[in-house]
Amino acid sequence: MTIRALILGLIGAMFIVSMTYLHDQVWKLGNMVGSHLPIFVFGLLFLLVLVVNPLLSLAKRNWRLRPSEMAVGLMMLFAVCSIPGYGFFGAYPKATVLAAH
Repeated sequence: MTIRALILGLIGAMFIVSMTYLHDQVWKLGNMVGSHLPIFVFGLLFLLVLVVNPLLSLAKRNWRLRPSEMAVGLMMLFAVCSIPGYGFFGAYPKATVLAAH
């Protein structure tokens, strides 16, 4: 695990958390993170593998992301997808109040 993978994962996590509220509540476009396998994260992965990584390889060979770095970033994005969507903020408050009811 490199510092580059952690930084890219944190940037992606901040993007998902900040854009999910806008996407779901303000623009009312549906659920950005609607299930346990969000299509948004897989779309970013395909874009990274098919477009960004070959361009980085053409620019300089050392800039290319290794598969382990992509896996670290992907797992960070999957972990953070449970927070802004219905998984945590939609279900957790109801579950805690239901015990008192």
